[in-house]
Amino acid sequence: MTETPSLPTGFINAEQADPAEQLNGPYFKHETECQTLFWPREEHTNMMGMVHGGVLMTFADFTLCSSATRGTDDTGCVTVNLNCNFTGNTSPGGWIEGSAEITRRTRNMVFVTGQLTSNDEVLLSFNGIGKRIRK
Repeated sequence: MTETPSLPTGFINAEQADPAEQLNGPYFKHETECQTLFWPREEHTNMMGMVHGGVLMTFADFTLCSSATRGTDDTGCVTVNLNCNFTGNTSPGGWIEGSAEITRRTRNMVFVTGQLTSNDEVLLSFNGIGKRIRK
């Protein structure tokens, strides 16, 4: 198992409350931007040695919810819909970055579009809808 390298400036540990994210991560988020990071390891690969598509989808889901709650007092987000398009692949040992944009926020829902990249190559694009969990 490879160790996660030092975090780039502005990123912090996301301290996942979701047990699945704890198992798959650790994940990191930017302190001020709708950006996330993930350092995949060997246990995140498929039989071809590439980062498994399900692992990427889990990270996309985290990116969606992390972005959906940024700047709000929401306590969380539950994914209602997540559409993913795989456009590339990568092997372990380099950062995968998630970026997202909120396209609409209503009283109960948030609509997000984003992508995962590694070494400036888009691995996955996504759009999704999250149910806002509020205090």
